[in-house]
Amino acid sequence: MPKGEDNTQESAAESFAEKAAKKSEANKEGCSQKNDNSSQESDFEVGMKKVVHWGERIAVGKHNHSRSTRLQRLISYNAAIVWNFLLLILFNFFREYIAYYHYETVEGVGQWIREPLLSAEFTAVLPILSIALILSIIGNGIMIVFDRYLPRQGISIILHVFGLAVIFSFLSVFPFNFDVVPFSNAGQILRIMLTIVLVIAVIGLVVGIIVRIVRLIIAIIRLEA
Repeated sequence: MPKGEDNTQESAAESFAEKAAKKSEANKEGCSQKNDNSSQESDFEVGMKKVVHWGERIAVGKHNHSRSTRLQRLISYNAAIVWNFLLLILFNFFREYIAYYHYETVEGVGQWIREPLLSAEFTAVLPILSIALILSIIGNGIMIVFDRYLPRQGISIILHVFGLAVIFSFLSVFPFNFDVVPFSNAGQILRIMLTIVLVIAVIGLVVGIIVRIVRLIIAIIRLEA
């Protein structure tokens, strides 16, 4: 074979080998880039799944909190109804049992002596007290059915106002007879302590009324806006 033909074949083989090597390198780079893209996409997908999972957990947490808050309110409404009903029965039919009890022996016979702590003036405050208790029962019953923000605030304001009326009636009439307590200065001490408690209750109710009125106004403004 001539020497020129051998050189031509060798150069063609070298050229083919170079092209094959370049193509192989290009394929490797393409595969590497695809792998990088797939890994980036998988990382992105994992991140999105985490975000969705966190969002679902937050939504479930808010839903559970709302349900627990609703349940707590229902429990408080029912407890208030039962408590006010018991007080209504007590003050109207069994108030004489609100008394100071002491044991005495008379002619060899022991017996319990009951000294009522409520004086005859209690009848002057009984009507407003009964009205306040009945309204509280009705109001809490309404809030069980219509557990909405605006009705709750409005009913709470009304009940607080009647609570103030009851306390002012007690402070003006003060239908208590602490003199039956035989301890030294017990009557005077109990009178002062009860007066302080009633004054603190007035302050608390006034603050509560102001706060609820402000909240009610803000809620109405937001609704209109």
